[in-house]
Amino acid sequence: MPRNGSKPTKEQKAKYNATRKAKYKDNPEVLRVQAANFYRKRCGWTAELYEQKKKEQNNLCAICEKPQTYKALAADHEHSVPPKPRGLLCEKCNIGLGMFDEESALLRKAEDYIEKYRTQKTQN
Repeated sequence: MPRNGSKPTKEQKAKYNATRKAKYKDNPEVLRVQAANFYRKRCGWTAELYEQKKKEQNNLCAICEKPQTYKALAADHEHSVPPKPRGLLCEKCNIGLGMFDEESALLRKAEDYIEKYRTQKTQN
């Protein structure tokens, strides 16, 4: 990629993206380090805290308790100032919390909704 301020060509972008993709595929440790560094800087996480939580959670999502195999677990944090680390989540659970704006009342309503229709299904 050009460092002189000019726009990269399509070929340069493709080569750069292919190199990055190969780097991550061949070395999953790179993802772990990048995730830890990102959250350390932005979300109140340190590399040590990330590793500690990963060990405490047996490398499983804190909500669904399933492993995330294709990328690093997301380092969840309370959206406050400063951010407060909570736990590590898989992509689905992390996105789900975000979709509900982390509102516990709304999440409870969603749970009630699911249970309401689950009961009707088993009665039919």
